[in-house]
Amino acid sequence: EAEASGSMSFGQVQDLAGRRSYGPLLLLPGLVALSPLSGIPTVPSIIGAIVALVSAQLLAGRSRVWLPRRLREASLDKDKVSRGMRFARPVARAVDRVVRRRLPVLTGALSLRIAAAACLLVGATMPPLEILPFLATSAGVVIALYGLAITVHDGILIVAAHALVLGLALWGMSVVGG
Repeated sequence: EAEASGSMSFGQVQDLAGRRSYGPLLLLPGLVALSPLSGIPTVPSIIGAIVALVSAQLLAGRSRVWLPRRLREASLDKDKVSRGMRFARPVARAVDRVVRRRLPVLTGALSLRIAAAACLLVGATMPPLEILPFLATSAGVVIALYGLAITVHDGILIVAAHALVLGLALWGMSVVGG
């Protein structure tokens, strides 16, 4: 289908990942939030809504992610996907050397629900973070880290993501508290 239309949709990513689509469906918006696209008005809010939708379902314990038809059919142009993949391949190779299935106890159902709750909260912060361009990038780091950890079942990455969320929350409270 992607070849015929010259694009790739969220639904196709979901179909490729099957029952394990939560990780990739969090990783992808997290990576978009890390890109220059996060500086475009409304993009962080859209990313936040997608992350909230996906993480709420993981939190609820659904075995498969439900996506609205419009989101399932939303696609990226094949040329843009190809350019992104050319950029991502060396990064993916470097990540593959470091990331792997580790500490499976930290990637069990309870841990995934805690990660989902954190992603839901982080996703909810994205619309207000949109006020200052690229501030939502910090949320993208957290979401991408959780998405990668869930995808590869890496408990060490789960711990790193939890620590990052805690650090950002403490920093935010110190800034607000003065």
